[in-house]
Amino acid sequence: MQIQISEFSLILLIDTSDSFAKKHFRSTEILSLNYCRTLISDKENDHSVTPEAFDLLHFIAKKRLSAGKLTVINVKAYTPLLALAHKYKADSIAIIFNLESINELKPSLEGYQQVIVFDTLEQVKNAEIKRLPLKNNLKHKRGPFDIIGDVHGCFDELRTLLDKLGYTLTHPEGRQVIFLGDLGDRGPKTPEVLRLVMDMVAAGSAFCVLGNHDIKLMRKLKGKNIKLTHGLAESMHQLEKYPPEFHKEIIDFIGNLEYQYLFDGGKLVVAHAGITENLQGQVSGKARSFALYGKPTGEIDDEGFPVRYNWAADYRGQAMVVYGHTRVEESIWLNNTICLDTGCVFGGKLTALRYPEKELVSVLLTRNPTNTAIGSSST
Repeated sequence: MQIQISEFSLILLIDTSDSFAKKHFRSTEILSLNYCRTLISDKENDHSVTPEAFDLLHFIAKKRLSAGKLTVINVKAYTPLLALAHKYKADSIAIIFNLESINELKPSLEGYQQVIVFDTLEQVKNAEIKRLPLKNNLKHKRGPFDIIGDVHGCFDELRTLLDKLGYTLTHPEGRQVIFLGDLGDRGPKTPEVLRLVMDMVAAGSAFCVLGNHDIKLMRKLKGKNIKLTHGLAESMHQLEKYPPEFHKEIIDFIGNLEYQYLFDGGKLVVAHAGITENLQGQVSGKARSFALYGKPTGEIDDEGFPVRYNWAADYRGQAMVVYGHTRVEESIWLNNTICLDTGCVFGGKLTALRYPEKELVSVLLTRNPTNTAIGSSST
């Protein structure tokens, strides 16, 4: 019996022996009430400390999941653990070794993505755990790629750039586009950009990482109380002309985007605001925040935008990192990283990097720009 699990999962082992856990998982991945009781009182069967042991188990599980680590817990179904899986976007799996327990446990297992029940000891003995790569792990995709910086609703320029790169909906030579996020806001044709990108992703000719503007748009479309600033008002006004079905399609599309991807055996990493070497491939909250926003210094520039730490100046990783988010006049290589946000919506260019050729291809803005200077940080 083969059980497929994501590399990032919360797994409950219910009514099993320690031998099964030790056979299939690393010791650092396994938590249990007995282990936590021992840490507290030196006795694994000291039930007087069970409440404290639950608290400790919950604390360690939270720390592991927040760091993007697979976590295996040998315990009866415990509802707050499922809430942790949801919070940190880990897959939730319950493996039950006692068929008689299933009816008793069924109510507390609602919401788990997988519930696996072993009927016999033979099934337990022959079980195989197969770990599946994370969704952001596309190392098997080798390219060639055309990586495009922040579009911000500049549909005409995007269409011109794609024509220049040889695309219709697909590319005759099988090349694929990687969009670096921030598809909408500020520009005049956010719905058209979204429609084109969604169609290209659906056709298999493009990938897209999540940008901070994309998140705001999705949350606003969901009815959240989001301020209509930094171009969001323009996007919402443009989308008023489109039916609710299109709005839902946008919500679903953005909600399923990853915030970083690893390509070409890990030689190429893409993220909206960049990513440091120690966070590459991680699914932790820290990695997500950095990939979406960078690392603020706490300072504010003359235009009121947050000043961000220049992580690329200190980057020494082996992987090439391609990103956007912070507007630059020209895309320049720095320590095997390059920023492709050349501020098209503000009067600059829309820029693509051809990979692995390292060739830059750009088109100029074809209309009056948004009245904001090049060089300030994107918000």
